[in-house]
Amino acid sequence: SSSIPNFFRIMKRQFTETEWHVIKSMNNEWMQLDMFHRHWALKESFLKAIGVGIGFNLQRIEFNVSPLQMEIGKVYNETQMLLDGEKEEEWTFETDLNPRHVILMSL
Repeated sequence: SSSIPNFFRIMKRQFTETEWHVIKSMNNEWMQLDMFHRHWALKESFLKAIGVGIGFNLQRIEFNVSPLQMEIGKVYNETQMLLDGEKEEEWTFETDLNPRHVILMSL
């Protein structure tokens, strides 16, 4: 379990303060790790959608993840993104939870 805080420390630059606040607000380290992966997958799906690589400064992108708790098999599209501090209205982020994975698409 001490490896999760170490991992978060290494990855600190990849998320905004607001995103870290949401990640660390989860009830335990495993839920924090799940929320971390959800944020990471959102960033990765957006970068793939716009055709850029990981050289892109990930702190330019901030996700307001919603809802925080998901039901298996239900598709959610409430998550919002800010790019350079500005809300991006033209993007939709579909999130689906199955028993083994979180599936995200940037549309």
